[in-house]
Amino acid sequence: MKIFEEFTEKRLLYHWSGINSNFNIDVFRKMIELYKHSGTGIDKEAFEASFYGVSGNQINWLVYNINRACNNKDLEQQVIGTEQVSQVLPAILRLQH
Repeated sequence: MKIFEEFTEKRLLYHWSGINSNFNIDVFRKMIELYKHSGTGIDKEAFEASFYGVSGNQINWLVYNINRACNNKDLEQQVIGTEQVSQVLPAILRLQH
């Protein structure tokens, strides 16, 4: 259970930093500093696992929405899929830096 809690906490670091919209590296670094000073600490393996968890979720969402944009007969769903691809792809690319 402790591993799950650490994994979840570390994933929140990414979300609080705006990884899905406007990632702010300063907020991300500040959140890491707060974790370090809180006594919670940061387990490298849990942190890495959270990174891959966030990345995997984004890739799955991207694939879902590419399919939604390309293969759905409902025009509204195509538009939503296209909008989501336009939002998610930059977030994935930000993770590379």
